[in-house]
Amino acid sequence: MWGANSIDIKRADVGDVPKIMELFLKIYGPNYPFKSFYDPMWLTKSIYSDDNIFMVAEEKKRIIGTGSVYLTAGRFSDLIGEFGRLVVDPETKGKGAGTKIMEGLIESVSDMIQFGFAECRVVHPGAQKISERCGFFPTGFEPNKYQLATARESVVFVTKLFGTALSLRRNNPRVIASIYPMAAKSMKNLGLPVDLIVEDEVDGYPTEKKFDIKELQSEGVSPLLRIERGRLKNPELFGNLSLSYGFFKIATNQSHYLVAVDKDVTLGAIGFTVDNIDKKIKVLELIEFDDEVKGFLLDTLVKQGPTKYGAQYIEIDVSAYSPRMQKTLDRLGFVPVAYCPSMVFRGVERLDVVRMAKLNFPPDVENIILTPMSQDMFKLAMKDLEIKKIGMEITEITRKSDIFQGLSEGELSQLAQICKMVSYPSGKTICSEGECGSEIFVLAEGRASVRAKRTGKIKSKIGTIRQGEIFGEMAIIEDLPRVADLVTDVDSKLVVIDRFELENLMNKNNHLGKVVMKNVAKGLSRKLRRI
Repeated sequence: MWGANSIDIKRADVGDVPKIMELFLKIYGPNYPFKSFYDPMWLTKSIYSDDNIFMVAEEKKRIIGTGSVYLTAGRFSDLIGEFGRLVVDPETKGKGAGTKIMEGLIESVSDMIQFGFAECRVVHPGAQKISERCGFFPTGFEPNKYQLATARESVVFVTKLFGTALSLRRNNPRVIASIYPMAAKSMKNLGLPVDLIVEDEVDGYPTEKKFDIKELQSEGVSPLLRIERGRLKNPELFGNLSLSYGFFKIATNQSHYLVAVDKDVTLGAIGFTVDNIDKKIKVLELIEFDDEVKGFLLDTLVKQGPTKYGAQYIEIDVSAYSPRMQKTLDRLGFVPVAYCPSMVFRGVERLDVVRMAKLNFPPDVENIILTPMSQDMFKLAMKDLEIKKIGMEITEITRKSDIFQGLSEGELSQLAQICKMVSYPSGKTICSEGECGSEIFVLAEGRASVRAKRTGKIKSKIGTIRQGEIFGEMAIIEDLPRVADLVTDVDSKLVVIDRFELENLMNKNNHLGKVVMKNVAKGLSRKLRRI
């Protein structure tokens, strides 16, 4: 028992169950979606489970707070502890009960785990402050991850390293550029040297090839167990459940496996859990025969997640040493929401992990209260989301444009990185006849007129640019002045592509260059035929 002043901290027992239930009811009310905390049988099992340490704070024999550590947040060898379920009676605020509970939990598991984390609520900064006082520091911000009552709630991801976590850590993670800012900030928060290597020239796995897809059945387990890649050799994704645990356990844990098949031959599978309360998918593992299968399975899950499984939030823990996987997820709309140094154990060393998430809804992060360190993580996560939102919009627009038809998803993603979205008011002259053309325009929203001199000095309308259509593509072919004005008819948004950056991309990617130039030639041919 840990004691200080008039507050005592002890391991919970069955006699504490009614008081713990009352505390949760007082804090969260009757509409708390996680009904297990109001189930005395579940709470009793949880208190006595070997996978869980449950503690309570007592003041004059009255329970005023509770918290716990789950020891099954990863594989057994990962030695991860998830600190959470920390609630304190608001009537005892300021007495330090929350801090004492966390200190008691840390002392209880310090010899049992090497990586500890918690997800702190943002409606008030209490849990964030307690965590920082106890040596947990922010390494991520997960926007709108949990469904509580009628609204989704964000959490701050905080981390603490224990034991030999650092001495066993593999150095020099390789991350793509979009992950670097959050990763570097996380390592600085934990007092670690920033030894990251940025590899942003790498492309993601191909997603274009199609295979048949089916749900895992018992007869399909054996072929998958024979595939070592992903599951045994160099895993790129991590989860707390694996096909190796057995089909029965998977079947009873709301877990799913989508299996890729070609002519009745099993080529791989992606495993994930579906949380119907939070409307969330958590990816567990990826078993694959080759890179095309890997890309196809990820793309399929992203497409089926919201439609088939009702997922508003998809979460994946990816290796910080696998830039191709990071780039693939980046291309599919995922953003980094947490960086976890030395989180998992594989072979003879511990690996860093990037938590990436895809939101299938506009995030709502109003009315949150954050500590200064948490505020920094919040800004990084929201900036990533905004950049990704714009990038996905640009990709969708360029996908529909004639000049970029036939490009792969990876090439469209590369293209989006050199584009910018610009808004113009109605009546704005975007470019003028006679000026040198250094930019190409794709109309994203609105309508614009093409105006030029037919006779004399008066310019008249000679054409209309509508959504998805392009203007100025001749600049790719020859460095000559523009032959017409482009003027917005209504408030409009345009994707603007710098000609020289596009030429540089075309030179680096021969296939992209050939496709674009072929499409330009087709467009000119159609115009000549019309004339």
